[in-house]
Parts: sequence; structure tokens; C-alpha cells
Amino acid sequence: MRACRKNCFAMTSTLLNRAPFLTAATVVFFALCRYCVCDEPPTEPAETGSASVSAAPEPTEPLDEDEFPLAPGRDESVDASTPLCSAWAKFPVGSWARRRTTSVTYEDGKPVQSVTETRVLLKSVDFEKKRYELQYDSTIKLGAIDYPRKSETVAYDFWDVPIDDDAVVEELEPVSLKIGLKAIPCRVRRVVRETDKARETTTVWHSPVVAPYVFERQTVREPKSEDGSFESGATSRELYVVQRLPALTRVGIAPVNYIARSSSIAGSRRLSTTIVFSTSTPGGSLRENTQETRSDDDPTVYQTDSVLLDYYIAR
Repeated sequence: MRACRKNCFAMTSTLLNRAPFLTAATVVFFALCRYCVCDEPPTEPAETGSASVSAAPEPTEPLDEDEFPLAPGRDESVDASTPLCSAWAKFPVGSWARRRTTSVTYEDGKPVQSVTETRVLLKSVDFEKKRYELQYDSTIKLGAIDYPRKSETVAYDFWDVPIDDDAVVEELEPVSLKIGLKAIPCRVRRVVRETDKARETTTVWHSPVVAPYVFERQTVREPKSEDGSFESGATSRELYVVQRLPALTRVGIAPVNYIARSSSIAGSRRLSTTIVFSTSTPGGSLRENTQETRSDDDPTVYQTDSVLLDYYIAR
């Protein structure tokens, strides 16, 4: 197979979603970690709603070589639609994680800080529909006073993509991603769903044989106007990419920690996030750091640091 190289979006900015219920799926990263390997050059992703999307996002130069562990007892013929691909569904119902997010906004050069603590509870897992539900309970801490926010429940599929009964799911042509100088055969899955405010198209590149299974996730959001049409000029694009796995000496051992990055561009906003993941904790994310700028030359106008405080795995 010959390598298919294209210029990638420059790594601009990563969104650590300010909403507490999306960690990695809500940010766009234009990665420095992989290029596509296939028999023919991959086509550009089509416009939202088209069934021809089958290629990975634009590639860039790979990083240094790392070891990628194979999933024990699995092969390429195994259906990857199991909880194994999810940061939550593989844990028992009743498991939870509590996070603290510290946000700093710069106003006239002076920092203004706020703190939010969020407890995320795994409420249910539906193995037949391949879905699970998370409940988010957040509290904004201002000095000695706590302001609780309204509890929210969100449904996801086993690839950690928000889902509902009206969503359209497609299986696209497989591709290979090259990360750390290793080609990873990936299946491609796309979910299109509409909300009251926007149409979201999320494409996931996942492997049934290599941990951590989901390697890229790209989301395109088209906001709705008052007449119900979609505002193409206001489209935002987000991409989450596994950046690096730790070198392992034994095949079949899933990595304890790995690093991903994501970035987002929406109008003048550019956000960049680095995420440290753990396969052994509910939700996966141990720490996330995000910075927002308005252009390549602007200083940071907003930043957040989110850390895992504690968690519980139900028995």
C-alpha cells in the first residue's frame, strides 16, 4: 500500500468543552500524529449529509514510533460495537467520576477565576441498542458559596457520541491511520443527528484490534436559523485525535495512560486542548488543559484546567 499524504489543518486550538458532559468529543484537533495509508489517495470529506465520506481527516507527519498493544482475544472479524470502545459503558452501572474545572478569563489583562465541580454518574447501559446514559450534576463554587446547576442526563452510543432515536448511523469505507509510525486499520462510523439548535455530524475512526480502540473523532456542527435552515457560514469543526501511547514491551496489554489532543475553530474562536487519559477510570480523562485565542498572534483570552478528583467503580 502506498502512503497518501495531505496537508493537515495546522494545530490551532483545542476546546475543553465548557459544558460538563462532553470531554473529548466536543473539540477539534488538527493533529501532528498520523497520515492515511490506503490503496488510493483518500477523498476529501463530503458536505454534511452526503454518504460518500470514507476518508480520514487531512494527514500530517507522524510522531516518533510507539508500541501499540493489540486487544487480547480479538481479531479484525470481531464486531467492535461493544462497550470496550467506550470510556463509560465498559464499567458497571452506578460507577461515577467527580471532576474539578478551574476556568480563567482575562479581562483587560486581569485574570478572573471560577471553579466548577461536576459529578458524572453512569445511570444505565443498553446492550441491545448499544447505548448508555450519563447524569451530570454540577456546582459552581464562588468563594464560600456553592451554586448548583440543573441536573442533566445525556445518552451516548458505545463510541461516546451523543445519540438519539432519530439519529442516522452509517458505516463507511475503512481506512488505515498511521500513528507513531504504525498503520492502524480502522473502521469508520458516522452519526448525523439534529437538535433544536444545530445539525451535528460526527465521524469516528475506530479499531477492534488495537487499544484504545477509538483513535479519532470529528464533529461538524451547523447551527439552525430561525426558519429552520442550516447556516453553513457559521459551521464549527472539532477533531479529537490520539496523539501518543506509552511504549509497552508486551503485546496484549492495554495502555494505562495515553495522551490525546483536540482543537476547535468556530468563527474567531480557536481552542486547543491536551488530554491525559486512563483506561482504568470511569470517563477516562485524568486531566485536561485548554487555551483559547482569537487568532494565531493573539494572547490567550481564556483557559481551563480540569482534573479528576475521585471516582467509584460499582460492583
